[in-house]
Amino acid sequence: DKAMNNAVGVDAADTWVKKMIAHHQGVIDMSKVVLGLEPTADVAKMAQMTIDDQGAEIEALKALARNGPANADSAALYQSAMSKMHEEMMAASGATPSAAYLAKMLAHHRGAIAMSDIALANGATGAVRTQIEETRAEQVK
Repeated sequence: DKAMNNAVGVDAADTWVKKMIAHHQGVIDMSKVVLGLEPTADVAKMAQMTIDDQGAEIEALKALARNGPANADSAALYQSAMSKMHEEMMAASGATPSAAYLAKMLAHHRGAIAMSDIALANGATGAVRTQIEETRAEQVK
């Protein structure tokens, strides 16, 4: 959450890129935790796939990130969606580590969808827009 709040780009699209890097790193960390808690086989497979896929996407996002002065107004666009996601993830629980992981992942994906919608509504174009659309579609799936 802290890394996402600190990620600010030069405009709304670049801020999405930088926040999504932190977002993906957070789910990699969460997936590594659940793997250490003896999850069910299907959740272990999902967690490992998440680690692999999100790691690759982080590298693709880094290539899209731009240098320049941070635009605080662009970061403010995401604050409500990020706060809601954080609250939902913190409240999500389950009777087992696997159930808790799945509940938290649902909140995580809903947050990414909301953040993607914000970026799409605020002028994202070109390769960044394509990445946002692909990320959104994956999160919906």
